[in-house]
Amino acid sequence: MTNSQDQYINSLKQIKEVEEKAQQEIDNHRIGVEQEIKSLEEHLKTVISESENAGKALVEKSIVIAKENAIKEAENIVRDAEEKSKTLKISSDKKTIDEIIKILLSDI
Repeated sequence: MTNSQDQYINSLKQIKEVEEKAQQEIDNHRIGVEQEIKSLEEHLKTVISESENAGKALVEKSIVIAKENAIKEAENIVRDAEEKSKTLKISSDKKTIDEIIKILLSDI
């Protein structure tokens, strides 16, 4: 073989080595990107799950608070009604008193 043929073969070998090195770098980068995507997907699943749990807890807490508020409001209404019933005056005329007495004595 001549010198130019040797140079040509060496050039082809160098090109082949550079191509192989570039392909290896591409493959390594692809693997890294795939791992990062997988990691991001897992993180996303975790965040979604945590968000769902936080949302459920917030709804449950809101229900409890609403129930407590409704109970307090109902108690206030009952207390108000009791107070008003104590202060309510009945107008007593002879006819009303006679009817009340008649009702009370009707069972005797």
